[in-house]
Amino acid sequence: MKVKLLVSLEATKKLKVADARNILFNYLFAKHHHGVMFVRSDDLDPPEEETVNPFETLQWLGITWEADPECPEGSCRPIRMSQRLELYRRHARDLMDRGQAYPCFCSRDTLREMFKQQRIHGQRPKYDGRCLRLSAAEREKRLADKVPYQLRLRTPEVVTEVQDVHSGRMVFDPQEVADLVIMHYHEMPTPALANVVDHHEMGVTHVLRGARLRSLTPREAFLRTAFGFSSPVYCHLSLILGEDRSLLSERHGAQFVEDYREKGFLPEALLNALANQGMELGPPDQLCTIGTLARNFRIEKLETNPTVWRLEYLQTLNRVALDKFKDDALVPMLAPYVAEAGYDLLGRGETWASRFVGAIRPGLKALADVKDFVDVFMADRITPTDKAQKLLKDPAARKIVDAMEDALEDLSDVTRENYRVLLDAGRKQMTNRGKALVLIRAALTGSDVGPEFSQLLPLLGKDLIRARLENARRYIPKGSG
Repeated sequence: MKVKLLVSLEATKKLKVADARNILFNYLFAKHHHGVMFVRSDDLDPPEEETVNPFETLQWLGITWEADPECPEGSCRPIRMSQRLELYRRHARDLMDRGQAYPCFCSRDTLREMFKQQRIHGQRPKYDGRCLRLSAAEREKRLADKVPYQLRLRTPEVVTEVQDVHSGRMVFDPQEVADLVIMHYHEMPTPALANVVDHHEMGVTHVLRGARLRSLTPREAFLRTAFGFSSPVYCHLSLILGEDRSLLSERHGAQFVEDYREKGFLPEALLNALANQGMELGPPDQLCTIGTLARNFRIEKLETNPTVWRLEYLQTLNRVALDKFKDDALVPMLAPYVAEAGYDLLGRGETWASRFVGAIRPGLKALADVKDFVDVFMADRITPTDKAQKLLKDPAARKIVDAMEDALEDLSDVTRENYRVLLDAGRKQMTNRGKALVLIRAALTGSDVGPEFSQLLPLLGKDLIRARLENARRYIPKGSG
């Protein structure tokens, strides 16, 4: 039997980390068994003003899928729910014609009041089946009058079960569920109906999805019983938690793949971080290709307990991914982030840009981190930190700045070979030469910490060093020195 899987995504929403992990596991499982994975676009909701394309994000990660059979050859467009509405409606009408589904004319207000009264009386909110008890004549009259209705499944009176990879037999008692809505107002299908119909029509053999969707499983089971469809094997994937052990959300920082992409995390790093959320598919500090991940994938070895999404681990993997690029190759990758900070990375030439990358790359965990370094290397003026301003009040600060300016004028430019001339000129103004270096750093960078002088001074160059020293004078008390 050929393995077939179907995953779905909301068409205009960002791709959540948890959803990306779940889809990746579907992909790896399909590829491990030489099967296929289809992707469905849940595009029934109208798009927002600013829409995103989660399917493009999947492709950026390296996850592909089987083309929609109805698309032109070579197209990789997902299956679209909006183009399958008649299929869902036809199956729903079939259930109604066979007496296994019935129209529920209760309005939303009626249902809210029903559930409210049940809570008041200590009962679990549950549809009471009042529309099932309508006479045939009353039902036909309301249909003829076009009273809005939802379609409810008449729950089968038999125990229903599905097979789960980790839990074994999952048995569902019909006494514990109400008659489920399978079509909303305006004949819009529920997720359970769409899933059951598509699983049947496409021959889906396995359903791998997050544990949060476990509540859909009994609904789908009862629907399949009503239709007489066979059931795929289920696998409910572990939850992904933040480091405080609560469900991953905005309070943990980025929860969408697109957010990490914008910050400059590389796809191979994200892919491996996702793959290790529930199974160790390779050395934790190394990057595996998606093919290797698929070969190593074993569904029976997946963790069932919740896993924790750790930003530090993703940053470690991203450093490994960045280390594969030479300095000059990183220049075009970093340039857009430098531009966002208001600078032109290539403004002083490709050689300078490559040397700049070499100087700052030890501090890069993601491409966007370059913004933390651009002011130090590119700004004419820097506002010193409080600690640096306090340092510049030292009586020796003016002597150091004067000496460095004099030494600077004797140089045609500052290079790796002669930058020590400037340092020596400044250090000679104090007996404590270690403190002199701290004052020099405060004058040039506005901080008491920063990059090595051997990298900083040649990259700043003569003109920028002159501008920094002039700026430092603004923070040196008049008459000092």
